[in-house]
Amino acid sequence: MATAADWEIMSGLLGVIREAAAGNPQLRPGDLADATRAALPASNLGQRRHLVMTLANTGVLEPRGHASFRNGWVDFEARRDPPEWKSDWLYPSGFWRGSDGIELAAIGEFFPRLTGLT
Repeated sequence: MATAADWEIMSGLLGVIREAAAGNPQLRPGDLADATRAALPASNLGQRRHLVMTLANTGVLEPRGHASFRNGWVDFEARRDPPEWKSDWLYPSGFWRGSDGIELAAIGEFFPRLTGLT
């Protein structure tokens, strides 16, 4: 079970994501992984990249026009390649940009204590 400290960390992380996304509509997943270091100082880049991919898979970071796995399985044939020809970001995280922001409905679903975000 999550502790009060865990909820604080998640709230701070979402705040960092929102601020970074609002400050740069073209923000890419790699830049977001770098930006989250402020909220997760004890983490390494691999951990933060995995976090960004997990948030994209669950729909918290849902790129426009690309379904996440939040509402069900996305068939392999329906998944397009990332916009860059050389990318190691898994679907759908490679498509996320700062202008996509965070999906508040997913926050409410997965992190109900944080539903006060607007």
